[in-house]
Amino acid sequence: MFRTLTIENFRAFRQLRLTGLGRVNLLVGSNNSGKTSVLEALHFLALGGDLRALIASLSRRAEDSLPSREESRHSRAFDARHLFHGRSLEGDPLRVSCRDANSVEADLSVAAPRLSAEDEEQLSLWRREVRRSMRHSGDLVRTEEEIVEQERVPRFLEVRSGNELIGRAALQLGGILTEDAAMIVGSGNPSASVQFISTSSLSQASLARLYDRVVLTAEEPGVVLALNTVEDTVTRIAAVERGMRSRAIVVGVRGTNEPVPLGSLGDGMSRMLAIALSLAASRDGFLLIDEIDTGLHHTVMRRMWRLVFETASRLNVRVFATTHSYDCVHALAAITNGRAGTDGDVSLIRVDRENPDGVHFNEREIAALASREIEPR
Repeated sequence: MFRTLTIENFRAFRQLRLTGLGRVNLLVGSNNSGKTSVLEALHFLALGGDLRALIASLSRRAEDSLPSREESRHSRAFDARHLFHGRSLEGDPLRVSCRDANSVEADLSVAAPRLSAEDEEQLSLWRREVRRSMRHSGDLVRTEEEIVEQERVPRFLEVRSGNELIGRAALQLGGILTEDAAMIVGSGNPSASVQFISTSSLSQASLARLYDRVVLTAEEPGVVLALNTVEDTVTRIAAVERGMRSRAIVVGVRGTNEPVPLGSLGDGMSRMLAIALSLAASRDGFLLIDEIDTGLHHTVMRRMWRLVFETASRLNVRVFATTHSYDCVHALAAITNGRAGTDGDVSLIRVDRENPDGVHFNEREIAALASREIEPR
């Protein structure tokens, strides 16, 4: 289990080094301090350098390109410059690496080198990949003028593990990365057990897919118990068809004869279900949660953290979450204070994009912060 994470030239960070990482890690910091960027870097790392993690990052932030014409009717296109510190493709590669006490466990880098006009072999490969991406998306270059414009600044977005090239995608118009380009190149480990819960939580369809993975397994009763931490009258959960191609979550509520839509019970129920299902789906992997306390009343947070800690320990899940809430920090302190065997398992890290080293608090320090009502954020 890696204890140190280093991020370089990724989004807000010129450099960031986080140490003392445990099984359950809570990131705090002011607005725009880079907490979400840390989760995105971890997502990319956990998927072994899969470019689709970077596409997901661009998509969540709505960092679409703004083409002069309708770029594609079938896929979205994103400006890859937003991934790099300073929003420039000309600088140093972005890098995400992790290590345990003795050795480097992973070292991933991403760069967007400009192809040489003399390297006809690479230019030919770039043209072929651009055209393949366009055929895949249903959008072919149609005029000679467009072909010339495409070739003005030919680049690949390249992913390396150490010195080994493990994946790449052709960038169009100097820096445009399409969903299809990322889909057609092989890189990373897309089948890894990694779940990412954004601030908007998970859609009903996503919840239904995750529920399919736990139904009739040993984890299903625990999911119901998780909902009981918010509403103790919930007795059952089911995923049902809703229209031609849609599914939704409904719950059985004591004293009610009909299934109740999950959304009728409030945002906190949806958030807690997303956390419980994602934990179950992340066995031997990672769970990344942006603003973990979203929709949850402060009276529920202690039970939420107990669920996260106990399930993560049992299923061997690494959890990284962010928060702006002091109540969330205080609740985390409550489950670590006096609990045997948690030393080194729970960490609180303050992130500041102006500081290259995150500030780490261990379990005892978290408890001390809470008891003295010291503000760690």
